[in-house]
Amino acid sequence: RLIASLEKAGFVRRLSAGQFSVGPEPLRLSQLYQASFRLRDVILPLLESITEESGETSSFYVYENGSRVVLFRVEPKRAVRVSVLEGARFPLHAGASGKVLRAFSRQGDATLAQERERCWACSFGERDPETTAVSVPVFAMGGELKGALTLSGPSDRLLKEHIPHAASILLRNAAIATSALGGSQTELRVALEKLNA
Repeated sequence: RLIASLEKAGFVRRLSAGQFSVGPEPLRLSQLYQASFRLRDVILPLLESITEESGETSSFYVYENGSRVVLFRVEPKRAVRVSVLEGARFPLHAGASGKVLRAFSRQGDATLAQERERCWACSFGERDPETTAVSVPVFAMGGELKGALTLSGPSDRLLKEHIPHAASILLRNAAIATSALGGSQTELRVALEKLNA
């Protein structure tokens, strides 16, 4: 009876061999969820710009139920790239975006004082041994953390010496996003000046 109800609502669909698969309703709900944030119009053009400038994958992560979730992402045209799917869920304890979401959450993570101070985080093979990532926060009105703007690439291409430049690209775009969402970009601009000094 439960399966029949889920099938009728579009959450599952029956395959010809009698098995079940995910139906179209979760995709529709995902699109409504993304639209409800009203972030797509602000974040997506910035992700496209970041990927164009860097040649690497750019993503926007949000905190949800103890995990970090890829809300939006743009991949480069190169054959070798970091590929993540929108809607993918990852643990908060690993990865640059997890650090940013923890460091700038309301509770704040005291172990991430350096990341909070400089306003960006990086990771080297924490979630995937062959991936390097850099991430910065995006704020809305009242300093509310909206998510983490992230750049990720293969570790043999996104080297440690490239991290400051990647962080600079992200901070510049996070300031634009924060301003568009009604937040103060001062903290991000100060971090960018320090990085470029």
